Amino acid sequence: MKKLFLLPFLLSALIFFIQKCSTLPGSGPGQVKKLEIEGLREIKISFTGDIIMHDAVKLSAEHHNVLGSDRKTSLNNLGFDYLFEKVSPYLRSSNMAVGNMEFPVSPPFKAAGMVFNCIPEIIPSMKSSGFTAMTIANNHILDGGIKGIVDTINYLNTYSMDIIGVNSSEQLTRSGLIKEIGGIKIGLVSYAGIMNYPFPRDPKGFYINNVANRAYVKKDIAAIRAKCDYLVMIVHSGNEYEIDPLGTDVIMIKENIEDGVDLVIRHHPHVLQPAEKVIAKDGRETFIFYSLGNFISNQGASKVNPKDGVIVHTRDSMIPTLILKQEDKKLSARFEVLPVTTINRIEAKREIQTVPIKDEINSLREKLKNSDGKMKGKIDMELKSMVTKNEHIKKIIFRYQDIKEIRILEPAEITGK
Repeated sequence: MKKLFLLPFLLSALIFFIQKCSTLPGSGPGQVKKLEIEGLREIKISFTGDIIMHDAVKLSAEHHNVLGSDRKTSLNNLGFDYLFEKVSPYLRSSNMAVGNMEFPVSPPFKAAGMVFNCIPEIIPSMKSSGFTAMTIANNHILDGGIKGIVDTINYLNTYSMDIIGVNSSEQLTRSGLIKEIGGIKIGLVSYAGIMNYPFPRDPKGFYINNVANRAYVKKDIAAIRAKCDYLVMIVHSGNEYEIDPLGTDVIMIKENIEDGVDLVIRHHPHVLQPAEKVIAKDGRETFIFYSLGNFISNQGASKVNPKDGVIVHTRDSMIPTLILKQEDKKLSARFEVLPVTTINRIEAKREIQTVPIKDEINSLREKLKNSDGKMKGKIDMELKSMVTKNEHIKKIIFRYQDIKEIRILEPAEITGK
């Protein structure tokens, strides 16, 4: 009888413990991928650079298409999964992952030189690789004309990919995106500052945010700021292949920070540019990543910064992951940055693939340790190249200032020396 009498109390205690230790990864609203214990919450949002579907990138996907047993059905989204498979675990570990999609998806899916287009399988591939949202406010979104931009919006909606910077109406576009994750409300808004075509005067079925419309931008920031705890602004602006942002862009971005933006992510230069921490006049600690470079493309240009000898390359990029932590009603931000590079080679197949540099270094170290004399020199050269890339990316990020809130994800330490 005593055991039966105690049973209800034991069950109540168990339920109370489960409630206090929720939410488990992927188990509840917001999909918070961390235990929430007594008011402590931590969420992750990753950002990538330019996703450009050059013909060679699409050819790499085609060469890595894997067919099922029927020899007709693709098991990896017509090979597009191959492009992202090495970085996918990092993207999927975040609550959100946002990319810059620099191409339309529109029938007949034909591209011509620098006028881009791609087949729809790229979207479910990006989705399954961990991307949850795309900014499409950039200079290539009108490559398919009015039809192309409307088709792209429809395809993104079909695959439940959140859209920032462009949408089917002015109201939807300017309202941005607000996500509540683990009780933290994240606001995201995106603007184009560089276009290959004039901004449409009276768009039907879509609207593109224009960063040059300063009155609208200021109003948008105020409206979204009132609804969120942390506001991210993504801007497509600047000059291509420059190692520093334009002075006018810096002024504009810092004005946006004073208006209420907490984090600015910038695209278009196709190469990495430094990060900066800015203390707003109201005391907020804010951050700017002036350019994330190319996440994946077929570009292959480089230049040397004459001041420090650092090589800036169109194949080198980074994935900054914003980590927001809420404890006792106070929200703090820090970053983990993953240096990445695009492998681009022609062997038996065309191979273009984004890889984490730290993982490549770890892998090459293992290969070098187990290699014979014939391959040792080649592997050692590849390893030194990757180590140099990693060091140069760190120097680029911190060229303006050391930022204690940014931690670089490094290769494993070498032991036994």
